[in-house]
Amino acid sequence: MLAITATVASAQRVMTYDDLAAMKRIGSAKVSPDGKWIAYDLTTTDLPNNKRTTAIWLMRADGSGAKQIVDGSGATWSPDGKTIAFTTGGQIALYDVAA
Repeated sequence: MLAITATVASAQRVMTYDDLAAMKRIGSAKVSPDGKWIAYDLTTTDLPNNKRTTAIWLMRADGSGAKQIVDGSGATWSPDGKTIAFTTGGQIALYDVAA
């Protein structure tokens, strides 16, 4: 038993900054007014180029069908659920969900 524990312990390694930077980050998740969709931000980091990119993703409330819809952040649903407002390049923009 001791040999197995020692082998498992030696296989572990400390998380590095590169590991942390490589992780995708999800934020600003908002459920559509009808409860069928979730719009959220997904940020990725390009460490060699020292650049972060954030995009709005859309998926069904059951977690299926996730797809990137537009570059930007801060997705907010319109009251009728047909449009998502977000920011990109310092501007407010709209995405037509039905299109």
